[in-house]
Order: sequence, then structure tokens, then C-alpha cells
Amino acid sequence: MVRCAHTIYPYLLENGSSLRDYLWANDKKSIKIATKALEVMKPNEVVTCLEWAIEDFWNRQPGWPDLFIYKNKEYKFVEVKSPHDSLSIEQMNWFEWAITKSKLPCEICRIKKEKN
Repeated sequence: MVRCAHTIYPYLLENGSSLRDYLWANDKKSIKIATKALEVMKPNEVVTCLEWAIEDFWNRQPGWPDLFIYKNKEYKFVEVKSPHDSLSIEQMNWFEWAITKSKLPCEICRIKKEKN
């Protein structure tokens, strides 16, 4: 099944609307991100992400980073934080899992106001 994700994804996309509604992932932005992730991530990375997420979806869903950035076949997950913002427990758990166990490319981007 891992090798045929591109093959079955259109079928699942067409027939999975009610599941995506339930998971709060049925908007065009979520579908576009998922489609691109399947194109740039290795199949085993996709499976690893799915396995981790579905073990405890409702407690893990809030921890996923804000952005999925890609160029060609390179990508990274990025969490954006303002100067006084900090990671939530769910985000800390995600980064611990991503860095130590799954070795996913990820980072935290701190933004700050430009001085005039």
C-alpha cells in the first residue's frame, strides 16, 4: 500500500469527504497540503506521520506545525512563533517525536517586529 499512495489518493479523496469533515480537514487548503505532501515526502515518512497521528488524533492534531514548506523534493515542517509566544504541550510532543523518532525536517521560526 505504501508504494501506491499516489494511485489510491484520488479515490480516497473522492470518497472520503465525510471522514475529512469529521477530522476538520475538508477545506481546499488541507487537501492541497496533503496532495503536495504525498508528492514530496517519502512513502515511509507519510506512513510514519499517519501512524503517529491516528494513535491519538484529537490530542495530537493541535500539535502539528503551522506550515509545510517545500521546494522540489525537499520539505520541512515549520512552526511560527511571535516573540512572546511559546510552544504548547502538544507542539512540544510533536517536535520531540519529529526530531528524535521520525527524523522529519522541521524547525521553529521566531518572528519579530522590525524596528523603525
